Amino acid sequence: MQQQLSIDSYADTVLSQAKVIVLRLLEGRSYWSYGLEVVKEIAISLTIHLFILPGDDHPDPDLMIHSTVSLNHSNQLCMAIFN
Repeated sequence: MQQQLSIDSYADTVLSQAKVIVLRLLEGRSYWSYGLEVVKEIAISLTIHLFILPGDDHPDPDLMIHSTVSLNHSNQLCMAIFN
């Protein structure tokens, strides 16, 4: 519960002010599912560009489809980070 309060507070005070959010998750969606839901909700409600990328150099389409930008843009950023 404490972690959820921290995530909610961070989303309300910091992420809500962003124009772009890049979220990299090492263990995939299941590792940080509540945080992913909150970040995605903020991004959608405030029209923030959200890139959700794997934390390593292995593509994770199941994770990346949660981005609010096109999969093509997510892939381009992912390639730029890992190359």
